[in-house]
Amino acid sequence: DPYVLAPAAPADLRVDDIVEGTTYPAFARDEGVLVENLFGPYDARLMRRSFVALGQRVALRVGSPPSLYANWISFLLRHPAAWSSLTTCPAPVLLEEGSWKYHFDATVGERAKASV
Repeated sequence: DPYVLAPAAPADLRVDDIVEGTTYPAFARDEGVLVENLFGPYDARLMRRSFVALGQRVALRVGSPPSLYANWISFLLRHPAAWSSLTTCPAPVLLEEGSWKYHFDATVGERAKASV
């Protein structure tokens, strides 16, 4: 359920019927090919809960460019001593040198667009 963290979401705010909002591979006009995001199911549910709390009707699509995984693996290979911490709280070196970011595109019809 895409709205499992917002069970009281009114029907008019429930626009997505699958958790990540799309099937993969997908193509986004400004991003190119997208594949499943490792944390996508969690992130999508958390974001939808926020949108519902704000009363916003949002069609959310979560994905990652394939290059994200190559970059992530490369980063982990440079820090083998931290591997044991990946299933708990990441080692300080991963927190200091690593980063994770999202790119958001918001559109209202064809008239307005914002990127963050």
